Amino acid sequence: MTFKINYFNRTFSRNKLSLAISTAFILVTTHSVNAAEQDQEKVEDEVEVIEVTGFRSSASKQRDFKRFSENISDGIFAEDMGKMPDENIAEAMQRITGVGIDRVDGEGSTVTIRGVDPSLNQININGVTMTNGGDDNAVNFSTMSADMLSSIEVIKSPSAHHDEGSLGGTVNLKTFRPLELNERKASVSVQTKQNELADETDFAVKGSFADKFANDNFGIATSVFYDEQTVRTDFYNMYNWKVWPNVSATSHQTGENLGKVFAFDPTGFETGTKFNERVRYGGSLTLEYRLDEDNRLWSDLSYSMLTVDEDLYQTRLTALRKDNILDEESGTSFYASSAKAGGNILSRMRETDTETINLGLGYETVIADWVVTAKVGISRADESWPTNNRLNFGQVKESASANWLDENGNIQTVPTLEWNNEYGYFDPTKARLFQIYDDDRSVKDDLDSISIDLQRDVEFGAIHSIQLGAKYFERSKDRSQTIGNTPFTKDSDGNFVYLNDVGQDFPINDFFDGVLDNALEGWMVPDFDYVYNTYLPNGFDGPSDLINTYTIDTEATAVYIEFNYSAFDGKLIGDFGVRYVDTTSSSKGHQGANFPAATGGDSYVVPVDASSDYTNVLPSFNARYVINEDMLLRFSAAKVMARPTPTQIRPGVAIKATNPDNVTAAGGNPYLDPTEATQFDISWEWYFADSGLLSIAGFYKDIDTFIFDKIEEQSFDCPTGTTPENCALLVDVPTKMSDNGSGGEITGAEVSYQQDFTFLPGFLSDFGTIINYTYTDSEASFVDSEETNAEFYDGFPFLKTSKDTVNATLYWEKDGHSVRLAYNYRSDNLYQAVVLDSSIWTDSRESLDLSANFQLTQQLSLNMSANNLTDESDRRYATRTIGKNGLASEGNALTSGTPDWRTAYYANTGRIFRVGVTYKF
Repeated sequence: MTFKINYFNRTFSRNKLSLAISTAFILVTTHSVNAAEQDQEKVEDEVEVIEVTGFRSSASKQRDFKRFSENISDGIFAEDMGKMPDENIAEAMQRITGVGIDRVDGEGSTVTIRGVDPSLNQININGVTMTNGGDDNAVNFSTMSADMLSSIEVIKSPSAHHDEGSLGGTVNLKTFRPLELNERKASVSVQTKQNELADETDFAVKGSFADKFANDNFGIATSVFYDEQTVRTDFYNMYNWKVWPNVSATSHQTGENLGKVFAFDPTGFETGTKFNERVRYGGSLTLEYRLDEDNRLWSDLSYSMLTVDEDLYQTRLTALRKDNILDEESGTSFYASSAKAGGNILSRMRETDTETINLGLGYETVIADWVVTAKVGISRADESWPTNNRLNFGQVKESASANWLDENGNIQTVPTLEWNNEYGYFDPTKARLFQIYDDDRSVKDDLDSISIDLQRDVEFGAIHSIQLGAKYFERSKDRSQTIGNTPFTKDSDGNFVYLNDVGQDFPINDFFDGVLDNALEGWMVPDFDYVYNTYLPNGFDGPSDLINTYTIDTEATAVYIEFNYSAFDGKLIGDFGVRYVDTTSSSKGHQGANFPAATGGDSYVVPVDASSDYTNVLPSFNARYVINEDMLLRFSAAKVMARPTPTQIRPGVAIKATNPDNVTAAGGNPYLDPTEATQFDISWEWYFADSGLLSIAGFYKDIDTFIFDKIEEQSFDCPTGTTPENCALLVDVPTKMSDNGSGGEITGAEVSYQQDFTFLPGFLSDFGTIINYTYTDSEASFVDSEETNAEFYDGFPFLKTSKDTVNATLYWEKDGHSVRLAYNYRSDNLYQAVVLDSSIWTDSRESLDLSANFQLTQQLSLNMSANNLTDESDRRYATRTIGKNGLASEGNALTSGTPDWRTAYYANTGRIFRVGVTYKF
């Protein structure tokens, strides 16, 4: 048999990038000739103020913020109160150089900044550090509405007065300040939206109000939002890729019977669909009171509640290691099969509630020439599963196969899954119910902080002012979980319960329609209400899952001093200083194991606790030199740090030994050091004409004590009373734990071009553009001090670091009407470094969004948008990292030319359309 192989070619076309940048430079050069004549009329150091509205107003504020910022930074600004350029905060931020986003079910969730993982970047709202309901430190931006914000700022080069905790950059979310407004603002908007796969029409309403009273000394700004969104995601998941022994195979290249060989294949093949019904509501309230010229009080309150109801229907196929056809070049089975394949049909109904509250209180006064600012911050995040019901049907051994090749011998995006029966999936008359789950989980993240900052003007050479201050915070992360797995054998009459008895039709008839030609057409799914009402009518009060229950307490004190300077008649300005931080962390949890039911099914749990402390000295230097009235040159150097995540420092190890053939363990390391980096930045910025910007920046980060997850064999003490059979399962267990690596480097460059095309003739003068490109090259150490498997991870990049990131916006705006087309590209990046013998990479992704606004009257406007216009999917792929048994390591997929056809995950969410109206009072 002869096959033809066409590997995917998903590399970003640099020709597209070259064309975009070349066009930008041509426009800049063309316009600069005309602008040079007009510049003769400029008054030195005077910035012309032009009244602009809509997205053009947002772009103008973005340009001015970058120009006058004391640090290397970028921002996104609201077009008006209650109207950010994008509805999702993460999706708005991806328009900034150096920022990439991760999506969950089609919506932006977390962000990377200059190649740094989301959990290593600090997020503040009105100066209060935000907590989160997840297991790490990454803030999920989908929990709140972007329209409650006035601006999003990303500080890339810190000063001593900035809070520590960010390795890539600090994100400042700011709501409106009422005393800064020139007039009263009030608006309300109503919107309908639809995800084309879910085929549900949803509703959203938002309102905002701001005004000043008491002779403009008291101000109030408030916003509220209610938002519904139903999303459907179709997916394939080929999980846990590893080198398997004893695979019966025939050579794809020669047809020769190879006998028993080693093959790099997934553990299982999953396919499924899930529906998410999201309801998000909340708002913000800011109060400002100016007592007199020297005294000011304020409070900032924000609240959000996100409820996600998820229905998941999934089928799983495993144990395909018989009669395979092996691609000897890649060591992977193109065709995998078994006469006794295993697997399951799984379904889940889960409700996730995420509640966040952030409160900031501040007072500013002047005491003996010192400007004194005192702040109190309170942040609360609470995430829970009020409902988490799962059903597992299986215990079937059937003839089945997975084929990566189509009928023409070409590699497919996902394998074709086939069962040798009349159903095309596991026989529902044989798939019996054997597990019912009804468990819950709760994560609470509380942070309280207090700070004081002092600043005064001085005359000491070039130093014109001095700042100093201190901050103290306490943070507690509590995680609890119950064991809600109840084995199910037979009903009250002693009969097995088969899927065919309690099933219903697959909920959709267009699974991956128009996306994949070889997708399953569906399978029978259980009737949740019937199963739970019949076989578990009183629910299941499971005991506490102590192994996955823990508390992490962190206390930190920081003090700083900063000097602000000005030299050469104000052409050179900046700051230098140092921040000292002392951190103490303590953790309490449990360690234990769950053993197989065949050997008694017992378990053991023992309490564990640990503590650690560390100090960091963080110097910083920032300089901005005015070359001329249009050009700036910036330089910065700083040492930065980020603390380990709660998951990384959780105490104890959870040993999963219920399957004697696949015993694994996972745990944290409470003695981890924080991640530190020494960074350098340089930026050249040209602000030409009234709206033009061309900037080129370079950055370098030398990262120490990098934290990564490793897997190595460990043996655990066997508690008294444990059977010999179970004790044997605690020897040489593959254990996943966090460790400090030797570090790494991140080097990159950013290019940004922005301009209104007012110099072009006719209707072209109403256009404008913003184009950003970021190049990032990184190398991380995913090895411990003993350099275990060092040769396999040589040259690996940092997680979620794409070499190429592009975002480009083309907009047209006139008389209140506007149209905006936004393009985003992100190249391949490392998703997981260590997964058994493999690494998982995220494939490159392009997206195109369209939005439009039509001013119907002076107060009423119609707006509409379409996200993911080209219906792009999300894909991850696996490579073999650990070389063993004659199969070589494939190394860094970004540089080694490794085949990228082994899909590990593939998902499609479709397009999302929105139509709404806004009325301004």
